[in-house]
Amino acid sequence: MSHYAIYKKAAERSGCKEKSIQPLCSKGHISNAKKIRGVFRVAVRKKPLSAKGQPIGSFPFNVKCLYGQNTKIYEQKPKLSEKTKDSCVVKSIELFPGAMLIFQDIHTEHLDFSKNNVAFPPNVISIQHCREGRFEGEYQNGECFYLGPGDLSINLPFCQPKQNSFPLSHYHGLNLIIDTQAAQQYIMDIEKLVGQLHIDLKKLSDSLKKGNHLIIYRENVLEHIMSELYFMKEESKDGSIRMKVLEFLHCLCSQKASSPIQPVYFNHNQVKAVKEIQAYLTEHPQEHKTLEELSDKFQIPLTSMKTCFKGVYGMSVKAYLREYRLQLAAELLKEKSAGVGDIAFQVGYESPSKFAEAFRKKFNCAPSEYRRETFFRE
Repeated sequence: MSHYAIYKKAAERSGCKEKSIQPLCSKGHISNAKKIRGVFRVAVRKKPLSAKGQPIGSFPFNVKCLYGQNTKIYEQKPKLSEKTKDSCVVKSIELFPGAMLIFQDIHTEHLDFSKNNVAFPPNVISIQHCREGRFEGEYQNGECFYLGPGDLSINLPFCQPKQNSFPLSHYHGLNLIIDTQAAQQYIMDIEKLVGQLHIDLKKLSDSLKKGNHLIIYRENVLEHIMSELYFMKEESKDGSIRMKVLEFLHCLCSQKASSPIQPVYFNHNQVKAVKEIQAYLTEHPQEHKTLEELSDKFQIPLTSMKTCFKGVYGMSVKAYLREYRLQLAAELLKEKSAGVGDIAFQVGYESPSKFAEAFRKKFNCAPSEYRRETFFRE
């Protein structure tokens, strides 16, 4: 038999103000409401069980299943931290039945999901948003796709990539996982209070199953809504995050967002070649090879090399090498052993003056000033 919770609890669950619950109950807008001793009380039913005995709307996995046993789980959203090698820090929030939001702070090269054997229900949709860094998904057939800052992807987990990598070893983003059946029921209950939201998760899921296994959006209204989630409060009694997610789903399902872009896939052999090029460049920053020489050395056509390298790392070969050299120089400047001129040659600059000019453009100060400020902070 259902037991009855006072309307204050109902207000907390629905995100409404406490004083608004009683009028809504009296007008019949809230189901399972019953007037007892002059006060409306709302029935709290236990979650129905599926055939396997799992509550409908609860996910049959935990965060460690998704990201590995070495994952650090924070009670609060992870802050954008300085790079820590091989770390995976996440914060998960169960928004409402059938919806889980996971904030990601990852500093490692890859997460191998093939070892975790996570069994997703067939009616689950995964939505991934990249805030910083680079995300790589590799499918069983060897094809790879990439997300950069501002990109957002939607896919069905049963055809998820066999491995997710992070080419820059630095990634901040979020993952919204939705059980369409349970979430749709919650949305229908919300619509009784606020009106039609035009959110049809089944239709969205069906469109993905018809062949659009992966949908990518880039820098549009959907990305703008998702980016706001990083700065919102996440207390359980605060419904702002839930409302923002509902706004996102409304824009997605009502087609208020701009059209998705066509996913670009890269062949595994091409990706392997450009990753070997990247490894070579970072191991020999003082060398000055032309693009043609790199193409010949690693046996990949020049045009394919340039296109694939930018797809994997988000920038051209020259831009990547310039960025790496300056970041390496900044690390070397923190040490007292080498002079500024020596560091310039170590990272591939033939002239200390050109190095100083490039360093100033990147860090807004001269190399000597950077070293002095570093020692002062320490």
